[in-house]
Amino acid sequence: MEEFNKKQTKDRTILDLERLGFNNFLVVGHYNSRSVMKNPDMHLHAGMVKIIYLARGYQYYKIADREYMLKGGDVLVIPPDTIHGTGIHPEDIGSLYWVVFRIPSKKKRLLNLTPSESLYIARQFLNLGFRHFKGNVKIGATLAKIFEFYDPEQKTKSKVHLTNLLLQFVLEVIDASKWNRPDNSTSREIVRVIEYIDDHLLEDLSIENLADLSNLSTSRFKHRFKKEVGIPPGEFIARKKIAFAKDHYRQYKSIQSLAFSLGFSSSNYFASVFKKFTGSTPSDYFMKQKEG
Repeated sequence: MEEFNKKQTKDRTILDLERLGFNNFLVVGHYNSRSVMKNPDMHLHAGMVKIIYLARGYQYYKIADREYMLKGGDVLVIPPDTIHGTGIHPEDIGSLYWVVFRIPSKKKRLLNLTPSESLYIARQFLNLGFRHFKGNVKIGATLAKIFEFYDPEQKTKSKVHLTNLLLQFVLEVIDASKWNRPDNSTSREIVRVIEYIDDHLLEDLSIENLADLSNLSTSRFKHRFKKEVGIPPGEFIARKKIAFAKDHYRQYKSIQSLAFSLGFSSSNYFASVFKKFTGSTPSDYFMKQKEG
């Protein structure tokens, strides 16, 4: 039997479903990170399906030789015996859930379903038309309830609730996979704002001015931007500035001058934001680039 990393941290919670007596549903995990984390090693789960739901943020994932870019609300289903991970990318800032279950062998049950019903569920995941697709609010709400009802001290009560919730979850994922292809389209209003940000990155970029540019109220603009892009506009701008710094640092005499040109109030604040999105300080990152 494959061993899973079930270590709990302040940012990472993992529910061990085997403790409640589940045979084929093994773990449900969640991380809510405010800074990037080291990219995990590429790995595979023998005979198991892994379902990822990115509730908030961005995340690159690699399955075999194909790379996917997930944004808030996306689902990614990883088939059994397939090497996967984040590749060269770190685990990014955001909120991400994952569920791992074993494909049941012949005449074995999945949750409280009959063997034929269990086989039906398994085949749905093995024969998905799209492995990357847009989820829905029901998926996130169901995952949150799974965490709410997980209680090893009350195994019977907890298992009853989680059996129903896990079945609800897989059905919601199957349903979303049939209708919700990944939505990479962006409205003209938001495209206009993104282009403006790219062209004026070294200038003052207030959310209010960007909202005016899109002809939306500030609150409506924030909502639309996050829905279409996957992250809030302030975080998007910060990521763009860090990407600019990584590409153009050689053009500046010092980290301080680079920080000020990007509108940061101090080099220390710039360094904290840089590390938040890259996992490295500017001086360490730029030194490695020069050595490379």
